[in-house]
Amino acid sequence: QIESAIIHGKHIGIYHYAAGGGYEKEADHFLMVAGPYIGRAILVLDWEGEQNAEFQRKNHEYAQKWLDYVYNKTGIRPFIYMSKSVCRAYRWDSDYPLWCAQYKNAALTGYIESPWTDAKGFGAWVKPLIFQYTSHGRLNGYNGNLDLDKAYMADWDTYCKPQEVTK
Repeated sequence: QIESAIIHGKHIGIYHYAAGGGYEKEADHFLMVAGPYIGRAILVLDWEGEQNAEFQRKNHEYAQKWLDYVYNKTGIRPFIYMSKSVCRAYRWDSDYPLWCAQYKNAALTGYIESPWTDAKGFGAWVKPLIFQYTSHGRLNGYNGNLDLDKAYMADWDTYCKPQEVTK
C-alpha cells in the first residue's frame, strides 16, 4: 500500500501502535520496518488503551520515552496520536506534533471542511496538526468505514525530514 501511495504522489505516514512491551524494543522494531521510508513519511506513535499495558497503567511517560528515542535516532519529531480526552489527562511534551481524534457521533459522514470538536482544549497543545473526526467515514470508491482526518499543515514534507536533535 505504501509503495502504491508513493507512486501516486500521495503523502505517507507510518505509525506504531504502542503495546507496552518496552519502549526501546518497540521503537527499534518500528525504525527497522519504517527504515526505507524515513525522510519521506511522517512517523507516528499511536497511544491508545486497547492492548497496551502501559496505557492501562496510566504510564504516559512510556509514550514520551518512545517519542524521544525515535527523535534521537532519526532527527524527526514523531507525531503522537491519541484521543482528545487523553491529551488533557496528562502533562505532555508539546514539542511533538499532535494527531488527535474526537468524534461528534457514529453517524456516517464524508469529508468535512470544519469538523466539530468540543471547546475543552487539547491539553499541552494549542491545536492538533491532524484531527480525526470520524471512524465512520465514507468516500467514493471505498466500501466500509474509514477514519477521516483533517490536516492543518502547510507542508507535510517538513514533518518527514530530519532536524537537528535538540534534546
